[in-house]
Amino acid sequence: MLPNININDFDYDLPEDRIAKYPLSNRSKSKLLLAKSSTSSISHHVFEDVIDILPENISLYINKTKVISGRFYMVKETGGRAEILLVEPIEPSNDPQIALQATGTAIWKAIIGGKRIRVGSVLEDVNGQLTAEVLEKEANEVTVRLRWENGTFSELLLNSGVLPLPPYLNRESEEADKENYQTVFAKDNGSIAAPTAGLHFTSEVIAKLKEKGVKIRELTLHVGPGTFLPVSTDNVSEHKMHSEMFSINKSLLQDLKQDLEEERNIVCVGTTSIRTLESLFWAGNNITEFTESSIVHQWAPYENDNVLSPLESLTNLINSTDNSIIQGKTELIIVPGYEFKFTDGLFTNYHVPKSTLLLLVSAFVGEMWTDIYKSALDNNYRFLSYGDSSLLMK
Repeated sequence: MLPNININDFDYDLPEDRIAKYPLSNRSKSKLLLAKSSTSSISHHVFEDVIDILPENISLYINKTKVISGRFYMVKETGGRAEILLVEPIEPSNDPQIALQATGTAIWKAIIGGKRIRVGSVLEDVNGQLTAEVLEKEANEVTVRLRWENGTFSELLLNSGVLPLPPYLNRESEEADKENYQTVFAKDNGSIAAPTAGLHFTSEVIAKLKEKGVKIRELTLHVGPGTFLPVSTDNVSEHKMHSEMFSINKSLLQDLKQDLEEERNIVCVGTTSIRTLESLFWAGNNITEFTESSIVHQWAPYENDNVLSPLESLTNLINSTDNSIIQGKTELIIVPGYEFKFTDGLFTNYHVPKSTLLLLVSAFVGEMWTDIYKSALDNNYRFLSYGDSSLLMK
């Protein structure tokens, strides 16, 4: 049964001056709000305090996706200006790790900005390094054939592409953002936005957590543009959720299974990590054979009468493929009333009003989300991508 939720119940006043335009110079000195839903308690800390806050029997699931410099400022044949934001590769592969090694030509899905751009239009980037022919167009979403002369596509991005920043920052990306807007564990190119909960971690914090006995588990979900889209319908059941590509080593499923069997506390760094873990559950619950074209559908949890246990689902998913790497897409939307299958804790920043990310937070902590956000505002926390952090525990 689809949930009956009014998005206007997830609105709050976010003053413009509370949106962090830039990060702190020391990531681990950001503020950290610790909320425990079991006791309805809220306390305030500095992020590096997580070394003491987290018990040793924690497994920390992090998203190692990396933001690509996939924005290009373009010139139309008429001389007018336009821009494209690369979203997802199609050819030579839908796997960004392969697609970025292409030479000469590639086809990508993109978001385009500019007037009177039609199918057949050819754009050239302002540096003269790249041309983009529009093959398909629907509203501002396009499929483009890209052509360039020298090097791999990855090298072209590094030399001519611009790092995209969230639109609500209302500023152009700067040289410092190339480092600031990446997590220290970013490895796999493919996102148009950073998994920002991970921006607070430093190499030193991670090293100390490992010394303490915390296990670090790596997964990849490439963040797409839908993460910034507000819910545009009053009833959440009418919202079309975006899809995002995930990729994990099959060994992660064994690690996750072991964490459950050993009753380790599972803490996700960011909404992307928790969305990936929960998507893996529904993949194992619903799919008998897992392939790269497999999709976890938006309403899978809410239209399913046959629900396996977490261990049964993991076993099913492990047996559903012989591949060492498991790739697929997820459209999963997590809203209040959702029952989390794996996760005991969640690191996350503070999200835009009336967003799917705020719905996920509410699903995790219940109505306590309003107290958390009020406390953060009252205590001068910085909001959104470059803002402060929270640790939400069951």
